[in-house]
Amino acid sequence: MFEKLENIYLDYLRYALLLFATLALIFTLFNLVFASIKISESPDFKEVKGPAWSELRYEILGIKSSSTDKKQVVQSNNKPEAIEGNEILDEKYLELLNLMLSIFGPEGMIKSSEFEEFFSPIFYSNYLSDISIIQRTNFKEDLTVFIQDLIQDQRVVRLGDKDLKINLLKDALVVYKSNFLKEQYKIETANDYILREALANNEEGSSQILFSFYSLGAFVLILMYLLILKVEKNLRDIPKAVESIK
Repeated sequence: MFEKLENIYLDYLRYALLLFATLALIFTLFNLVFASIKISESPDFKEVKGPAWSELRYEILGIKSSSTDKKQVVQSNNKPEAIEGNEILDEKYLELLNLMLSIFGPEGMIKSSEFEEFFSPIFYSNYLSDISIIQRTNFKEDLTVFIQDLIQDQRVVRLGDKDLKINLLKDALVVYKSNFLKEQYKIETANDYILREALANNEEGSSQILFSFYSLGAFVLILMYLLILKVEKNLRDIPKAVESIK
């Protein structure tokens, strides 16, 4: 009777262990899949977009100040600094310079020279110094579009005073950069959060892989225990089989 009861318990134990082994294997497979997805995910960083002329048009055209005030503002915000080696120049410098000089027309050569002296390579280098290196391409590309829209604005085209156009360009450069820096700060803050989230996901994925190995180990141990139970049951059945043959 006791042997029969023991066999019943052993049979139920085998079924239970087989169920646990199956669940452990399923958990391992799903965990590995989700962990691999988390580890393979790369952060989707945002890019800074420069303000459009339409967004700043009324702010810039509505600025009222004298030429002297403008010069003081520009000088205070863009102090020439010593630059090691050659000035940081690229193809965008000449493109921007020629684009802004086109606002004066062929008859405004004197004012063109005055603005060209202001928008020097040193000024250009210092103008870019506050912009994150990874965002400078966007900054220059969007600035080019911004200036193009500015010089095509009919209110700007109708300006007859060349000094007003010089001050307008200086204002536009200052306001554009100020708004870009504000957007850059917001985007960099958001990108920091995205990076921390991606790192947390990668760490969680690594932990899940570790747990997957634990569950896989449990699966192997359960299978070994099932094998032992199977061998024991077969050994118990051998005497019965021998007696039945006799």
